[in-house]
Amino acid sequence: MLPISHDVTGSGPSALLIHAGVADRRMWDPQLPAIARGHRVVRVDLRGFGDSPLPPDPYDHVTDIITLLEDIGVDRTAVVGASFGGLVAQELARRHPERIERLLLLCPASVLLRPDDELKAFWSREEVLLESGDLAAATTLNVDTWCGPEASSAIVGVTRGGSSYVARSRAGVRGWGGDLPRRVCGAGHAAWFGRARLRSCGRP
Repeated sequence: MLPISHDVTGSGPSALLIHAGVADRRMWDPQLPAIARGHRVVRVDLRGFGDSPLPPDPYDHVTDIITLLEDIGVDRTAVVGASFGGLVAQELARRHPERIERLLLLCPASVLLRPDDELKAFWSREEVLLESGDLAAATTLNVDTWCGPEASSAIVGVTRGGSSYVARSRAGVRGWGGDLPRRVCGAGHAAWFGRARLRSCGRP
């Protein structure tokens, strides 16, 4: 059984789409018809998002993706990663450059970026909500923060679905350990958001 849920659409050169950290593979619905006209499009739900359950033990997003690509017969692929998906895509390219035909990063997360005061305030508020067990409020906070007032109802719906998984997983997973790549793309996707990661990287 494959570790992550996915779908494949179209034919031609492969294009792998990795969703943002507050969404799931449905975020690519508007772009899918156009991309699939000339590509075999592979959309994934990372662990804890969409139809991919969050396991109780540490895992590795990159290994999950490589396992999937091998199973569906993809040797090389163009990779598109958005936000947190961009961070996963960077790690995928670093560890398996022979698998990457092209790399497109959309507003990617990066361990090199310093959080500003607004983002720190968001993390603090979210941490309070998660510690209190108010996952619904934490989900709403994520939707309001990352969508903004101009987002369509469809975008809000996808983001709310993705954010609820983020909230559940972050509430249930604590104490990141090991080296940075494992924590960012292994111990759980919440590591990208967490202040524990920033402290371990020497960031303020």
